[in-house]
Amino acid sequence: PTVAEVHVTGGPLDQTLLRDATSHLLGHLYSRTDASAVAHSGLTDMYRNHGYLRADFADPEAAFLESQPGQLDRAHVSVTLPVNPGPQFHWHGASWTGNRVFPARELSALMGLEEGDVASAQRIADGWEAIRQLYGSKGYIMTRLRTEEHLDDSARLVTYQVDVNEGQQYRMGELKVVGVDARTENRVRAAWHLPKGAIFDALYQKRFLRRDLTAAFGDNVLQVRQISISRVPDTQTLLVEVRISFE
Repeated sequence: PTVAEVHVTGGPLDQTLLRDATSHLLGHLYSRTDASAVAHSGLTDMYRNHGYLRADFADPEAAFLESQPGQLDRAHVSVTLPVNPGPQFHWHGASWTGNRVFPARELSALMGLEEGDVASAQRIADGWEAIRQLYGSKGYIMTRLRTEEHLDDSARLVTYQVDVNEGQQYRMGELKVVGVDARTENRVRAAWHLPKGAIFDALYQKRFLRRDLTAAFGDNVLQVRQISISRVPDTQTLLVEVRISFE
């Protein structure tokens, strides 16, 4: 049978959002596996992004529609996705261990969440990424965060214990430019403003493509050539080799 209707029951989220997240099931043959995948991936993420960190979906249910009162339409089904959202959690901060380069207050500020904010899983994930980028901008490209979530159901608060493994600080190594002639290679090298031996900035390659390379070659350089940048860290020398490839 074909899916004609999809309903999410048991949860407080706006039905418009839920309809958008389930609309691709409509008009397709019913598959319990597909319906369950929608519930346990996209919909669960949606609930978590609204602070429902314990949201859990039961197995999908399907029922034939009625073509007219008392007569089933066995060609079309209505699918129900039951959710137990649990409490909506709010941010109650993070405690940090292992951080030596940056103080805890700076790491907490980068999370972008204030006390009592809805604990959006996406905002929390963005905070972890912002911290990794901060470390990467100072040469700590191997920094790892081990996060432990603590949910207080009665107070509806979430806290995190974060162990920071900062790793070693890396510096800029060799710059290799491939796929262009010698004259163009020299121009690319001149446009690269992270000198050998400088503290490696993992964020610089984006600025190089967006700012320095276009300043040297014009705005259409990225449209004319396919450019990729890769980096190879050497754990012995603590140098990063950067390779710019033109295709």
